[in-house]
Amino acid sequence: MLGLFLTACIIAQPSVSCAGEPLVVFAATSLSDALKELAVDFKKEYKVDVVFNFGGSSALRLQIENGSPANVFLAADKKSVNALLSKNLVDGKSVVDLLSNRLVIVAAAKDTDKFTSLYDITLTKGDHLAIADPKTAPAGVYATQALTKADVYKKVEPYLVPAMDVRAALALVQSGNAKYAIVYATDALKAQDVKQVYVIPGQLYEPIVYSAAVIKNEMNIVPARNFLSFLQAEHSKMVFKKYGFQPFKS
Repeated sequence: MLGLFLTACIIAQPSVSCAGEPLVVFAATSLSDALKELAVDFKKEYKVDVVFNFGGSSALRLQIENGSPANVFLAADKKSVNALLSKNLVDGKSVVDLLSNRLVIVAAAKDTDKFTSLYDITLTKGDHLAIADPKTAPAGVYATQALTKADVYKKVEPYLVPAMDVRAALALVQSGNAKYAIVYATDALKAQDVKQVYVIPGQLYEPIVYSAAVIKNEMNIVPARNFLSFLQAEHSKMVFKKYGFQPFKS
């Protein structure tokens, strides 16, 4: 019955949300706090519920490529969106670069280590440095770039622990299972039981750009476009800023 209803809905109104159907947004984990707040405001204005699938951008891209239903994709890199664009899975006119971020090193709140560069990462037997897995999340790619360009990757490689995404890397420090983690500044901003010990210079990794696009399908086209426009409005910019994000500047 549900399948018949959705089919009828698509035939009757292919570009609008039908009977309160929620907008499905696949988004980078680091955006979760800001987007959850903005979803409440979006519903007040547009009367459309938003449901999220958060994860590493590369992993989410693969899910979309394999047919997972989504209306909007917000990635922590341009590469993931461009990959979908090359396969004609997103609306090219909708692609927008929204936000930027920075990489930082975090440690346990009680840690007393002082950092002036990545060379100050000191690890001994039993210690771990957590990063997001480069295979599933752009944060891990950025972290690997920074460690490599600073010529410390080989030094820390035996201690690296890849996590599913940047929040999982942060959680390893919070739980005491890693001494340090390389995460986004936005994740460190309000995290409990950790502190930021070093801001990694931006020249050590490619610019962190959060790119977004509307997924090509027959459902929720108009609400999806409205959602991307809403995220670019002044109110949304202020919410993103509250969570530590900066507007992207080309």
